[in-house]
Amino acid sequence: MFVVLARYAVNSECHLYQSATLSAATCKNINGTYVAANGTCYYHEFSCPYHNVGGQCHPNVLCDAFSCDTCHLYGGYYEPTTRW
Repeated sequence: MFVVLARYAVNSECHLYQSATLSAATCKNINGTYVAANGTCYYHEFSCPYHNVGGQCHPNVLCDAFSCDTCHLYGGYYEPTTRW
């Protein structure tokens, strides 16, 4: 019998992992629980069903209409030739 013990309990839910580098939006996209008080995402696994770019999970495809500043304003990830 294989038993996995949860390491973190947040809002009556058990989670295996935590990360302070994941954004609140990414946390939501991977079905995690984001705690704003400590800026930490608690989650079961990093399984991004969208676009895994820059270590974050983005639901939208690239949009050439955004400038670098606008992309960051909307919580996006900007690369010189690609905008997510």
